[in-house]
Amino acid sequence: MLTECYRWRHMQDRIRALVVDDDDDVRSLLTGVLTRGQMTVVEAASGADAMSALGRDEFDVVLVDVMLPDHSGLDILRWPAAPTSTPSSSS
Repeated sequence: MLTECYRWRHMQDRIRALVVDDDDDVRSLLTGVLTRGQMTVVEAASGADAMSALGRDEFDVVLVDVMLPDHSGLDILRWPAAPTSTPSSSS
């Protein structure tokens, strides 16, 4: 699937990933694997850091620990999903 995503982007840019985990070792391991897979990785050690990163940048992949000390990982994944405006129909 990652290969398909990479091809989909037409090799213009590297895939951008956000890795969110309060465990330094887990975060480092995931970052290493994704970096070797030719991805650009941004790390966040907390839910607050993750939300800040999501507010600043767009990511193709987000790997998040479900049980962070300050936020639920599921809440972080839902956070940027604000309702998008839809074009109004003119009658």
